[in-house]
Amino acid sequence: MIVSVAPDALAAAVASVSKVTATVAETPVLAGVLLVADASGTLSVTGTDGLRSARLSVAAQVEEPGAAVVSARTLGQVAKSLAGSACSLEGSGASLKVSSGRSRFSLQALPPKDFPAFPEVSPDSSAELPAEVLGDLVGRVRRFASKDLSRPILCSVAVEVGSGRLTLKATDGYRLAVASAKLADDGASFSALLPADALAEAVAMASGAEGLSVGRGGGQWVVSWRGGSYVCRLVEGCYPEVESLFPTTTSCTLGLPLGPFLEALSRVALVAKENPRVRLDVRASEGEVAVSAASGEVGDASDSVGCSVEGTPVAVGLNHRFLSDALAAFDGREAVSLGMSGEMAPAVLSSPGSPEVRCLVMPTRL
Repeated sequence: MIVSVAPDALAAAVASVSKVTATVAETPVLAGVLLVADASGTLSVTGTDGLRSARLSVAAQVEEPGAAVVSARTLGQVAKSLAGSACSLEGSGASLKVSSGRSRFSLQALPPKDFPAFPEVSPDSSAELPAEVLGDLVGRVRRFASKDLSRPILCSVAVEVGSGRLTLKATDGYRLAVASAKLADDGASFSALLPADALAEAVAMASGAEGLSVGRGGGQWVVSWRGGSYVCRLVEGCYPEVESLFPTTTSCTLGLPLGPFLEALSRVALVAKENPRVRLDVRASEGEVAVSAASGEVGDASDSVGCSVEGTPVAVGLNHRFLSDALAAFDGREAVSLGMSGEMAPAVLSSPGSPEVRCLVMPTRL
């Protein structure tokens, strides 16, 4: 293999693909990336940990097609360190020579035949989606998915395409987010449970790409786009009927300025280290909501934010981390509506605009 490629393009591809390589591998080849130079003028970079697989292609000048497997970490560091407009890769036998300007490296290589074959998915169903829209929705809901690997369904994001809309849902049992956006294609139909972290990796790799599609088949799901693809195992099972958790009415609704409220919450949370609960007290006569927290080991703090108040004033306790995550789901909005119905009822957040976003946070006892 003899190929010339831009160092920054190689470094970016290796950095992205390295996210799916094994960090601690009994099989050394899983800690590496497979480089394949094609006569058509592309260099593909592939990584896998046995569960997830990713492949990216970068433009290259291929003098001699071939393949090599080298350490993902080492190659990424080398490519990132190189200066100049091009670097040369020359693979032969047990080494890969990398050169750019006066810099020369000879990296140990493994046999390409030992690298696992990239999984080929024949989708039973698929949908073409705008990469920007999918990435935006994933960014708004992914933090609501559980981190408890013993609950794989709650560690996933429910992705639904139908009736001209893309809808993503995520919950860990304590908070919930639903985000939805209109699609140009009214006929597309697709649904699957996709691991939240893997889905976030896939959309990050495909950021700004054209021709993105999501498909499922043979127990796997694939995100593919021009110049790349990402494959992972599907999460099997039925997602909870989370839509029914949103109350139809609330006894008190606040119209909050998003930025000032998030800043006040962040300040008060500084003393809520051991106990993440913060207290919200609605003061209708003053037109504000008070935010407070107390810790026997640290101290106490309070702040307030002006807001509109509709309904009967209430006091509720909420986990400040969960509330902050819910507010972050409305990034880009100036205001958010916070609906409450008492200290044992969930708090509901919403805001007009596109995409449509709704969040729910379960209360903590005051």
